[in-house]
Amino acid sequence: MTNSERQRILVVEDAALVAMLLEEMLDELGFDVIGPATDHASACQMAREPGIAAAILDVNLHGTMSWDVAGLLQQANVPFAFSTGYDSTTILPPHLSNIPVIAKPFDFEQLERQVRALVGSTAAQAPADPRS
Repeated sequence: MTNSERQRILVVEDAALVAMLLEEMLDELGFDVIGPATDHASACQMAREPGIAAAILDVNLHGTMSWDVAGLLQQANVPFAFSTGYDSTTILPPHLSNIPVIAKPFDFEQLERQVRALVGSTAAQAPADPRS
């Protein structure tokens, strides 16, 4: 697969070192990273970009919860997971409690399983290719 064919993953993460680690892991898995968006405004802007296969959202961006970004992704039918070091059973609001959570610190295998599941759900939603 060439770089132009790699699926694009939006990364929303306010901690620079965590974002760099996540970007490196996603690159190793064969994905291109959009971002990272490091604050609420840039995350909302990037969430509107076309061609996003999936997204990983830090729950807390410098004190602002990423629920608005999640809403934009849901409107665009972009699958996503939250990432957090908090207790995911208590931090997510009820309307987002069904969204998968990737625990920090990141485990490579867990990240791979979750991202592949997310992009797999994109493929399942996509219309069939008429050339096949």
